[in-house]
Amino acid sequence: MVSTTLNTVTEEASKAPAILIENLGKSFNFGRIKVLDDVSLRVADGDIFALIGPNGAGKTTLMGCMLALLRPSRGRIRIFGKPPDHIDVRRVTGFLPERPSFENWMNPREFLTFHQMLAGRSSDQAAKKEIDDALAAVELENVARRQIAKFSRGMLQRLGLAQVLIGKPKLCFLDEPTSGMDPPGMEMVRNILKRFRKDGVTVVINSHHLDEIERVCTRFAFIRKGKIETEEAISTLNRKLLIAKWPEEEKPDIDLLTRVLTECGVTLADQNDGYAKILLTNRHDGPKVIERLVQSGIRLDEVFFDRRSLSELFRPAVQQQSTQTSAAIKEENEQ
Repeated sequence: MVSTTLNTVTEEASKAPAILIENLGKSFNFGRIKVLDDVSLRVADGDIFALIGPNGAGKTTLMGCMLALLRPSRGRIRIFGKPPDHIDVRRVTGFLPERPSFENWMNPREFLTFHQMLAGRSSDQAAKKEIDDALAAVELENVARRQIAKFSRGMLQRLGLAQVLIGKPKLCFLDEPTSGMDPPGMEMVRNILKRFRKDGVTVVINSHHLDEIERVCTRFAFIRKGKIETEEAISTLNRKLLIAKWPEEEKPDIDLLTRVLTECGVTLADQNDGYAKILLTNRHDGPKVIERLVQSGIRLDEVFFDRRSLSELFRPAVQQQSTQTSAAIKEENEQ
């Protein structure tokens, strides 16, 4: 039964993107709090796709909608051509939440066996080998009989990843998979993602570790205030970063700068007193963007393309908005 489903899903995936999201919106509190706003996204089969952005940007909510854990307020999601809550989709999907929870009185082997039973899998030698392989992949084979209650945060993350591996999923959602991990643990996650990529597994990751994302992911989307501002292949990122510098005494109005760039369909990735980092949709859009900035009254001294890492480009935007969000929450709690 499961084998037939896998074949069906794989055949559909060859004809359509693994994930298709169209004009998705999600609001809470009877529509008064808008978390996702007109989000459209395509994730190709076999992509290792990252969602990046500041805290409160809507990344976890978007993942929840893709998992059918949340119902969208509007728009449409298709996973391998089917609704996300379709049984065929659920059978081939793995999910690691940011803070996984377990039956603490069990040990890892018992927990994974229990998970296999819930999934309707047999308890034969093949199933036992699958558990052995999963424990080895996350380097927990030496503590397979230890009670889960005694595990550290990083070990719980490893066990959550082992659970994801059970059943050989075609699609995985990983929410902060390296949370609580030490450097060897992060290396282990990296190896699993490389294995997924080799096997053609589609992965969606929500993570703040931008350096790790650049090392293992194929594409990313930058989300801010519920909107996708940029969707880009990691391999082409460095060829589309435009640096625009202005005279020190003539700093432009930031609202004007942002509005002009938005009208041009490009993203203001970062700015300070002397320059702006602009992420273009296409490198050839550079002259048009420069012309519009000058026409709007912004004086430029120097413009050039630069090569920067994902971390260098987006960390300032992520940290700035995250700080603002934390300050707003603190202020609200004090009132």
